[in-house]
Amino acid sequence: MLEGTPRLDNGSEAGAARPPAPGVARSGGARMTLPPDPEPPAAPPPEVRDAVERVTKSLDELAERRLSLRLAIGQDARLRLQVRQGESVVREISAAHALELLETDVSGLAGGES
Repeated sequence: MLEGTPRLDNGSEAGAARPPAPGVARSGGARMTLPPDPEPPAAPPPEVRDAVERVTKSLDELAERRLSLRLAIGQDARLRLQVRQGESVVREISAAHALELLETDVSGLAGGES
């Protein structure tokens, strides 16, 4: 704070720029009122529910096979997914490839190409 600059009751400095009130945007010197945020849907769209169902089934299948998934940073400094059985790493694959497999067929997680 500059010497002699008065402070307001809310702790800010007098004359300091303040952010606009919620729902109000400033463009240059003009004030605009923004439309309210749309209400979120009551339920996710069918394609999202289907994708979640496929991934859930895949994760259940992995659990039945006593396999677990763990995210890690690979030697290439990229996000990788480790397929583990207990503490042993069975396979390490890219996160993108893991998502593709989880949506389709988890049989490829335990072995094959990364």
